[in-house]
Amino acid sequence: QGNAKSQFPLNDDMVSSLVKAFLTDATGGVRAKAFLRAFVLPLVTKMNPVAGAVTIESNVDKQKGSKDQGKPASRVLTSLLTTLARDRPTECVVSVLVPSLVLAKYNPSAPAALEASFEPTRFQCELISRVLRGKDALSIPAITLLIEEVLPTNKETIANDPTVGSGIKWTEHSMPILTACLNRQPTLPDSVVVKLADEISYHLSPTAPAAMLKSMKFSTLFHALVTKYGPQVKSTGRVESLKDSASRLK
Repeated sequence: QGNAKSQFPLNDDMVSSLVKAFLTDATGGVRAKAFLRAFVLPLVTKMNPVAGAVTIESNVDKQKGSKDQGKPASRVLTSLLTTLARDRPTECVVSVLVPSLVLAKYNPSAPAALEASFEPTRFQCELISRVLRGKDALSIPAITLLIEEVLPTNKETIANDPTVGSGIKWTEHSMPILTACLNRQPTLPDSVVVKLADEISYHLSPTAPAAMLKSMKFSTLFHALVTKYGPQVKSTGRVESLKDSASRLK
């Protein structure tokens, strides 16, 4: 990665033209993933002032107390991402959406301090939520993949403190993405339902920050999980822990 990153030289219109010219039906999955990561991902990460900082040190400094949410996505970028979600759903998830939401998937060598503080911006989350809800939304298998990829993978991390794991940071901006995914009702493995239930329980535990206790967006996500995946919540033995957690909501 190096200590510095040069600014991505192409704008939204240029990248959109490149996608139309070079990403065809004949392009294989591996090449498509590499192409999207090289040309489309930088447009989305550029929306995050923290991800766009020049050095690791400035990244950390910029995140502390930063209220800068960047700029909204252009119509060109929104249209491009919507088209990719429809035509190349798996590649779009793996090479664009997930690395935009989870720092470890964008920069695996990022220090733990930066990973713990990193979060997607309001406008990034709004862009991805719009893609999830549009008429050309991601396919159901791609929704499943997205949920799996943005959750922490380390079981101990999830149980002790999922906010420092390699998953998406739960905020008022990012939680609607998960809710939108669950409302599509993709088939989820029991392990994923368990991860979601354990994250909810953590965020409502006495040792966690109290921000979620009065959050309507958190309550909506909680409701989506138990109503859409109730049988799996029950079969995986997470009903009682969620009941205990629910008693703390205000």
